Amino acid sequence: MIFKVSSVNNDLIQSAYDEGMQKLNDFWGINWVKNTPDLYIIENRADINKIKGRETESWVVGWVASTDSGKNIIYLLDFDKLDTESNHKKDEASYGALITHELCHLFVSAIEKKSPPMGPMWWNEGISTYLSGQLLFKKKPEKLVGFLDSNRENPRPAYNEGGFVIEVLVEKFGKGKLIEMLGYLRDSSPTNTFKEDFKAVYGFEFSYETVNELYLGNK
Repeated sequence: MIFKVSSVNNDLIQSAYDEGMQKLNDFWGINWVKNTPDLYIIENRADINKIKGRETESWVVGWVASTDSGKNIIYLLDFDKLDTESNHKKDEASYGALITHELCHLFVSAIEKKSPPMGPMWWNEGISTYLSGQLLFKKKPEKLVGFLDSNRENPRPAYNEGGFVIEVLVEKFGKGKLIEMLGYLRDSSPTNTFKEDFKAVYGFEFSYETVNELYLGNK
């Protein structure tokens, strides 16, 4: 495959990128200002499929990758093509949140020093959904029933519920526990499981039952 790449000036994307970087630097308490991620704008679904190496679902509009040299890249469908090349609607606020969502994945990888980051799919997507502000654009579930079973073949529960799990954990236990959990995942031995690390940090067994007790009590 051959792609033609050129730099562009786009006030909407640059502003959203800068705001996302500042928000995430503030939340995580770091100062990522050098070798910051590059953002590649993709013009159509066909090119998304070529880059991903497969036919992609219409909701896939952004993702991250790291090169062998350690350079971080965000791929994003052009804002002006959302209506025609995806099932997303053109909305500047949600597009800005999407950029922050993808940036957050790279922050988590940088903190854990692992790419892709550790933890189950719902955990990583939940952190990015929560910190990006995308919960504002989602319907709050009556009960959390699917996120633990999410995976690459069944991804939607991770996106639909994961952010609400992270929200209740941060509100109940503070962001310090979330940061501590990333440290555990960074240093975790290969034999450790996510549930073991979670219990060590949060002090209780992680399950639908225990999370829903927190979630339903917070509604």
